[in-house]
Amino acid sequence: MHAVSDGEKLTASGTMQIQNLKLRKGGVASPKALDVAYSVTQGLEGNSGRIEDIAVKVGNAEIRANGTYQFAPPSAEGPLLKLKLAGQSLPIDGLQPLMNAAAIRLPNGSTLKGGTLSMNLAVTGPPKSLVIGGSIALDNTRLVGFDLGSKVHGIAALGGIKTGDTTNFEKLRATVHVTDAGVVANDIEAVIPEMGEATGNGTISPANELDFKLMVKVTSAKGISKVGVGVLTTFNGSGGLVPVHVTGTSEDPNITADVGGMVGKKTKSITSIFGKKK
Repeated sequence: MHAVSDGEKLTASGTMQIQNLKLRKGGVASPKALDVAYSVTQGLEGNSGRIEDIAVKVGNAEIRANGTYQFAPPSAEGPLLKLKLAGQSLPIDGLQPLMNAAAIRLPNGSTLKGGTLSMNLAVTGPPKSLVIGGSIALDNTRLVGFDLGSKVHGIAALGGIKTGDTTNFEKLRATVHVTDAGVVANDIEAVIPEMGEATGNGTISPANELDFKLMVKVTSAKGISKVGVGVLTTFNGSGGLVPVHVTGTSEDPNITADVGGMVGKKTKSITSIFGKKK
């Protein structure tokens, strides 16, 4: 660390290495050390300061942050933070240790391989009860060890969705809001080649329980037979949109396509039309 004071403020910069990092209860300590470079400015008479820059390196990935902090009374949970956290085109493979340290659970013990993550997040509050909000984006990554098709119920009669033991995500976008009460995800946009294009929103509870409502456009799906796509499109108009509800937990999701309800509405509509003609 190098520190300089001009009598009114203290400016410090330096580097540090964090070993065996664990970000959340249930997380696995990171086997790789994190290298951190920082620059901060602290007023000598006040109880607040500014983080000019923090750069965290995990392998080839680098996450940067800047913002302010204010020391709260001793009885409080710690300093109040107001930070901006950003990373662009971060290699997913390099971020795996951080994901494990944060106790992020993926379906059926699967692993993300390849592709990149970009994020622009605002982080506020004391360290023990942070509020995190902003945008995240995944590109060209694979969920290895997870057969999405085997988890989707309601399309079996149309040949199901064939993905194999790896599910590809060409694109995934979302706006997230994370608190102690769970995660809220809005403006979800996903392109899963075998399934189609999905949009919607949802929540993840503190117990990792899922509640997502999505609309999936199946006309571009590669994992659904042409006959199946044709039937879905016929019963739901030219858009080929299928309502999908995701429940269960992040480790064991349950995905239900409401094909029955969709067909029922169409049948009722057709019956109504013929009824009027009679």
